[in-house]
Amino acid sequence: MNEADTSPAKPLVTIAFIPRERFSRAADALRQMIENTTDVPYKLLIVDCRTPAPYLRDIEGVLKGREDVEWVHADRYLMPSESRRLIAPLVTTEYTCLLENDCFVAPGWLSHLMAAVNTFDAGVAAPLLYEGNRYHADNLLGTFLRREVKGGTRLEIVALGGDHETQQAQVVQSIESHVLLFRTEVLQHPGLFDEKLTTHDFLDICLTLDKLGIKVVFEPKAEVTLVYPPPVEKDEQDFFRLRWSLEVDGQSSDLIRKKWGYKEIISATAFARERLHRDSWLNLGIYTLKVRVFRRLRTWFRRYVLRWGQRRLLDYDRTRG
Repeated sequence: MNEADTSPAKPLVTIAFIPRERFSRAADALRQMIENTTDVPYKLLIVDCRTPAPYLRDIEGVLKGREDVEWVHADRYLMPSESRRLIAPLVTTEYTCLLENDCFVAPGWLSHLMAAVNTFDAGVAAPLLYEGNRYHADNLLGTFLRREVKGGTRLEIVALGGDHETQQAQVVQSIESHVLLFRTEVLQHPGLFDEKLTTHDFLDICLTLDKLGIKVVFEPKAEVTLVYPPPVEKDEQDFFRLRWSLEVDGQSSDLIRKKWGYKEIISATAFARERLHRDSWLNLGIYTLKVRVFRRLRTWFRRYVLRWGQRRLLDYDRTRG
């Protein structure tokens, strides 16, 4: 057997491992990704944005002995789309997978996504996301509906719904951005990632892809589980609180409405507020109890006071002032 026969296969995919809201689960997520990605040749690109030393050492330990790793270091905390923009010019492989650092992938995940892209001649593929034993953000998976309202247009998402495990891969317009496989030529399209957006980054990505006429395919055979806090460790709380700042969320909401010309969009404020209470089990428990009481009151208010059209307004961000 000659030397060419024993050389490693040329990577088809660059897996870019990026921070999302904390650092403490990154090494475990990375280890599982390596263990469950044995059927596709790939190279790794790791984004480090002030990763606390203990977690950085854990990541380095997982990667010890690997030669197919490139690091990108930043001296400040990066929001996900800042990491995405940083990565895009560095990739030379045909495909790029953006993988957030709290995502735990199942065996075969990457090959399923690649097959979906090729079968549908798509530019992007997204997996089935779990959060514990339930679907993650199922209400954000589907298609766009633009509805005229007083003073402008409301952007709605018509959820795909159903039992995803029994569904076939299919083209959608709206997906979450925790794990995305791109054809690299799509990833490198200027303007795809807006660094100013935080809680609405996924929406901006989807709207941009839709405007460009690039197919997005949902592949439920590719399964990924998001591992959410609590807890948030002390040395990652500054990053966590910056990621879910209510002020930044408001700015993000205002910006995307102005950018795309919508009067109303799906609100992320309640989600951001809930995230901020996930720094400990105690805070999450107290907040959850309050929310349950509030939701009961809101359900009563919707049912007996509001008309249907008014009810829908509660779920949308509207122009301030």
